[in-house]
Amino acid sequence: MSKRLRIGFLVLVIAAAAALMAWPYLAKDKDSEDDPVSTPETPRAALDQALTGDRVVILVFSFDSECCPSTEPFFSAYKKSVYESAGTFGEDVQLVWVNTGVESPEEQQEIQEMAREYGVTHIPALLVIDKNKQVVESLVGPFDAALFEEIVRREVETS
Repeated sequence: MSKRLRIGFLVLVIAAAAALMAWPYLAKDKDSEDDPVSTPETPRAALDQALTGDRVVILVFSFDSECCPSTEPFFSAYKKSVYESAGTFGEDVQLVWVNTGVESPEEQQEIQEMAREYGVTHIPALLVIDKNKQVVESLVGPFDAALFEEIVRREVETS
């Protein structure tokens, strides 16, 4: 057997071994109950799950669609800022993002019901829900990181 053939065979064996070791992770069912990263299928389910915990919940109604070039930069920057600011609180907060730009009539209906329930009439709207499941603040329009962080810090510290 030539040296090139042996090296090629060795590379093939190593690749096969790596694939076999990675297979359980790659083939894992994304909806399995033991997956800590799984996310609920609907906005309502995500909110209900977040409200069962003992963290401050940040409920955001926004628009996640690239179909409207004139608004995409604003909403992308908004989302990035919210995620960055909420991330500074780590495990003390749970962020629930509701994309109002869905096409499914069922999801649209669910989002409309949630918006009515929480008094949301404009987007983007960000609601801070305390550990007692009460809306303590509603911020509508452009994101003010300093104000948001002040409100969330107050809620995290008082609990």
